[in-house]
Amino acid sequence: MQRSSVEGCVGDQLFDGVWRVKVISVDPAAPYNDGSAETGVGVKIHVSNGTSRELSLDDSGFSDINGRGIDLAYDDDNTVNVVGAGTNLTSALLDPKFPPGGGATITMYFPYGPDKTAKPSKLLIAVDPNAATNYEHVKYSVKNPSFRIHLDCPAK
Repeated sequence: MQRSSVEGCVGDQLFDGVWRVKVISVDPAAPYNDGSAETGVGVKIHVSNGTSRELSLDDSGFSDINGRGIDLAYDDDNTVNVVGAGTNLTSALLDPKFPPGGGATITMYFPYGPDKTAKPSKLLIAVDPNAATNYEHVKYSVKNPSFRIHLDCPAK
């Protein structure tokens, strides 16, 4: 069973009635920016506020605190969760309040799956309008406001 989601490909701007999400690029050997000398998969993403009021991702049911619910999926059914600590995910993307039309571009980092040579096929972002983290009681215009971005279709 897969979660119903707003779907698209790399380069598509997707909209769930609150957030606009666009995957810009995927780097299969990205160095983390936390000084750890680790490498993994880097997914450059732009997220912006599509409402008429100031909002933060963390206060609107977008993933979970520190990015739980942001995952890479592989064709072999393995998934890995985003690396939050030390990579600016929380301070640059999840916590800030964005004005209407405002947002951020950030590279999110993921550890490799069991097969380090496998390429990820999807970026999955959970958005739950009924989550306890929807402090702002945001109303989404689609029934299932999560995102599924296919990383293996051609960039536009």
